[in-house]
Amino acid sequence: MTNLDIQFKQWLIDNTPERVYLNSAKYKDNIYNDNRGKSGIYLWFNRINDKYYIGSAQDLTRRFMQYYSDKYLTKTSLLIHKAFLKNTHDKFSLYILEYCDIKDLIEREQYYIDLLTPQYNILKIAGSSLGFKHTLETVNKISLTKTGSKINEEHNKKRSNASKGENNPFYGKNHTVEVLAKLSMQKTGINNPMYGKTGEKNILSKKVYIYENNESPVLFKMFFSYAEAAKYFNCNSTTISRYVDKKRIYANKYILTSMPL
Repeated sequence: MTNLDIQFKQWLIDNTPERVYLNSAKYKDNIYNDNRGKSGIYLWFNRINDKYYIGSAQDLTRRFMQYYSDKYLTKTSLLIHKAFLKNTHDKFSLYILEYCDIKDLIEREQYYIDLLTPQYNILKIAGSSLGFKHTLETVNKISLTKTGSKINEEHNKKRSNASKGENNPFYGKNHTVEVLAKLSMQKTGINNPMYGKTGEKNILSKKVYIYENNESPVLFKMFFSYAEAAKYFNCNSTTISRYVDKKRIYANKYILTSMPL
């Protein structure tokens, strides 16, 4: 164990991993068979530079199959994936630190990340590399493993105050009506201020100008939205959209534009 990072070396002196595969290329089949259907925490150790990575999986075998797939490894920019592509699997050892229930995975992974400070884990929050959002319960569990107390409300309050007044990036800036409307559209249903509003009452509606196709086009009608125009011509909004500003003659008679000619 003389080549092991001191933190991991000390852990191995005081603890016994569930399983150890010193050459992950040689024992690939064993890794698949031993861990099929099991959930737990694992550690990949690079014997070339003593760096290691800690992760967790609901199905360890399924996760390990990804590590043996060059196609999968090239899809991300994770350091551990780059290390596998550079050094090959025969330079890596695999340690199963512990098997545990699925509900405890994130909490236990965070415990080992904090304890052993793995160099390949750029993101120090368990599960963050998987791209999913933590539930409030999980966030609280992670916080408990790091601080031994609930999420610090005072800290959150300070962060909120830090974004007020002149510290807010939008301080002194006025949004255009269009921007405000787009922001409000993030709310859906009856909570949306544009709910139930159509035509000229909806500031996001797109106007449609209808011109008769003569030598000198004459304005025939103007509608406040595609929907109004579609209703008038007894068609759907998609049809109106296809003709607006496309220099195509609708019904062999009309020119449709979004701006006055």
